[in-house]
Amino acid sequence: MALLWIDSFDHYDDPAQKYTLTGETSNVDITASPSRTGGGALQSYRSGSVEHNLLYDAASVICGIAFRQPSTAVTTRGIFAFYIDGSRVGAVTINAASRTVEIRNTNGTLVESSSTGIFEFDTWHYIETKCVPGNIGVGSIEVKLDGSVVATEAAADFQPSGTTAIDTVRIGGFATQNDNTYYDDLYILDETGSDNNDYLGDCIVRHFHPSADGSLSSGWSRLSGSSDTSAVNEASADGDTSYLYASATGAEVHLDFEDYSGAQTIYGVAVTSIGRQEVSGSSRQIIGMCKSSGTTSAAASARTLANTYQGIQGVWDNDPDTGTAWTASGFNSAQLGPRLDV
Repeated sequence: MALLWIDSFDHYDDPAQKYTLTGETSNVDITASPSRTGGGALQSYRSGSVEHNLLYDAASVICGIAFRQPSTAVTTRGIFAFYIDGSRVGAVTINAASRTVEIRNTNGTLVESSSTGIFEFDTWHYIETKCVPGNIGVGSIEVKLDGSVVATEAAADFQPSGTTAIDTVRIGGFATQNDNTYYDDLYILDETGSDNNDYLGDCIVRHFHPSADGSLSSGWSRLSGSSDTSAVNEASADGDTSYLYASATGAEVHLDFEDYSGAQTIYGVAVTSIGRQEVSGSSRQIIGMCKSSGTTSAAASARTLANTYQGIQGVWDNDPDTGTAWTASGFNSAQLGPRLDV
């Protein structure tokens, strides 16, 4: 594996559809302004935060996200926090009063801080963090801001339990004072494999809507409408208003997506489905599928559905047909969609 999760925060308006809300759950939202790219950003107010649960225990995690801190802020604000089995491994925060980046240990205690004045208010900055769990002298956290290392700590405790791993990444929160922070263009990866196993640098995550039915629609039915695409291409996921549904294991649908015309490096392609299961306790699973030219590839892992809507994402670091980095033409000709795996 390598890339584990990406998010543009553009194509939905309820963060609970893709994340577990924590802290003051009413104080985290998707906002249209100020967004860095696309049409949305994550907004965290006071202790409101979101958590992404990884599909497995990672030996280390690298994350990147853009943040924007309003000039009205005077407190410590959360960027990333890392957890295993509900216990904090470590965290990265920013201090709005001193405009510093901070590293915190398992207890939340400040153990390292950058130089002062390294970020500007009301300006988007890109922050990246590498977290390696472990006891004193083994674990470490490193932080980059806009491409440069600004803080490193390798002499603190980053292992809250006997498990040296990370299973959850939290974004936002930390303080209960009346401050906002905005976030955009998120990536999460591990250090395994030969691709996307280190810092990616300042990234833009672009969202593309389904544009037409693909070459496969097997086992899925529409609530209404004349095409599979019309059931799932709303601007923001609309719950039970329109959807595709299936019951048979192996049901699979492929869709075309809007074209990409840029020239930037494509580090990976992901398909995100917002889904749920009807029957409580049935443990149905969805996995992302990608058809590129003559090659159809399943994502690395399936996700078990809950009874409420949640985001299920499949990621491909490389074009499955060529085994090399994605190109614009490769993406534009690919078809993606979900398969009911269990």
